[in-house]
Amino acid sequence: MNRLMGIKKDKEISGVDCATEEEVDEFEEGTTTAPKICPMHPYLNSTQHTSWNDALCEMFVEHFEKEEGVELTPDNKGMREDDVQLWVTEEERIAKVAHVIKLHYGIPGKLPPKPSSFHFDHAHKSHPIAKPLLALGGVSLRKTHF
Repeated sequence: MNRLMGIKKDKEISGVDCATEEEVDEFEEGTTTAPKICPMHPYLNSTQHTSWNDALCEMFVEHFEKEEGVELTPDNKGMREDDVQLWVTEEERIAKVAHVIKLHYGIPGKLPPKPSSFHFDHAHKSHPIAKPLLALGGVSLRKTHF
């Protein structure tokens, strides 16, 4: 995904060219064409659902399947309960550390949204969204039943 967004080094993520609210609104209204997979311009100004990011997700899944030589199926869409609990525990720890760092160094502003605000623990409406997320999270494609 980094390659599709033009990211070669981690620090370049802050310079990613994202979709604008106007582009997303026009796409939602059907007055502009679908986003392109390369270069990928996700809409990151909101945690709300957008058809723009859904379209990008579907394109990414197709790209992922082609690159990895796998075919994704809709068998398992949600996270296991023990995995959810591990994520929640880790999320709380990271949030506390981020808050302490923010206070210690006097960093102004709000903390970023917690990953749970993106509802990682819920089943996705589309399996192709879930499969690459599981794979990116370190779950082996060979050991899961997809």
